[in-house]
Amino acid sequence: MPEDLTKLKNVVRYVGLKNLTLLEQATLRKLAEKHYDKIYRNFKGNIVDLVLHIKTYDVQGRKKYSLHAKVEAPAKKVFTAKDADWDLRKVTQAVFDKLREKLKKEFKEDGKGWSKGIKEIVKRFWWR
Repeated sequence: MPEDLTKLKNVVRYVGLKNLTLLEQATLRKLAEKHYDKIYRNFKGNIVDLVLHIKTYDVQGRKKYSLHAKVEAPAKKVFTAKDADWDLRKVTQAVFDKLREKLKKEFKEDGKGWSKGIKEIVKRFWWR
């Protein structure tokens, strides 16, 4: 086991990939990792776990995607977002936009912006 936990690969877990074709799986992974890197940077490099649960529905011969995302931060905070759409790219973008807005709302304080470090957040919630 590595001694420095910050050098571990970011953790993105996928649930329900077997319902997607190989092309759809590659598209979802590419988009999710791109958006996850942005969220990871906003947490100042602390380990954050992301779980993506994808479901597909067959509605009148068309494929509809439902995506649920959950981000777990070290401060024991959990943020979730979900959306559904006919286009996999649109639903992925919408879910990560909603997730980013929730994170901005939670970590914005006194006009300082939302890119505060996890250590400050832990102190704020731990010493109540």
